[in-house]
Amino acid sequence: MKDNCNNVFGICAHYGFSSLLKIYQEMGCQSRDSRPLHLAVANNHSEITKTLIDTEASLVNAVDFEGRTALHVASFYGHIDIVRMLLNRGANVDAVTSTSRSTPLHLATLSGHTEVVGTLLNAGADPKLTMNLRWETPFHPALRNDNVERVLCFLHADQYLPESAISTECLSGPDQDANPFVAVLCGIEGFGRETSDGWTALHLAAAFQHAMIAEHLISHGANVGVKTTNGTTPLELAQKYDHSSVKVFLAPGKL
Repeated sequence: MKDNCNNVFGICAHYGFSSLLKIYQEMGCQSRDSRPLHLAVANNHSEITKTLIDTEASLVNAVDFEGRTALHVASFYGHIDIVRMLLNRGANVDAVTSTSRSTPLHLATLSGHTEVVGTLLNAGADPKLTMNLRWETPFHPALRNDNVERVLCFLHADQYLPESAISTECLSGPDQDANPFVAVLCGIEGFGRETSDGWTALHLAAAFQHAMIAEHLISHGANVGVKTTNGTTPLELAQKYDHSSVKVFLAPGKL
């Protein structure tokens, strides 16, 4: 009976059959398996997510075979309403997966979901807390994201601005010269911390042509001469990819 219930719940969660799920619950079907909840979250079925958590509150922090909670899943896919629901139901905002050692904030920044990033930070997520298996804090994957300025503009001096204070300009992505953010890399202690490959935030800014972030990092004391494990400096990365806008801040005269 238990396996049958898990299978039925899984199908309902995947396809969004909320009414059918409730019928089976009324028939006595129960499940403490995390898979139906994670399927509902991944497919953005908020009603089924709510039903499953209402029925079994412990599911909110239940993990799958990789140690992911429902909040990890919702953060990765950017399902903001479900993120808020899970947080309101007591989801652990700093939960760490067992495989990649990632928090929900890691996954939200990696996927570029700025509203989720803000919601997690407002809920108390610690951007300095956990480093994944690549020795990365959440701001490292943020630097690889095409929307990095939008992700980082929410952060100022290690404090997340309340949602009411977020400007439309910030959300829409202003010109670099007008961007009001102080990069999270400058606002968080340890922005010079290296990944397992010896890459610092400045290496990433140079490689991905984030000139303004490079300027902020340098102005806050980033070591422009630091080398990766294979001996590469940020300037050499900027030269390799012909990022002239970054090279100007890394030139020998700036050392």
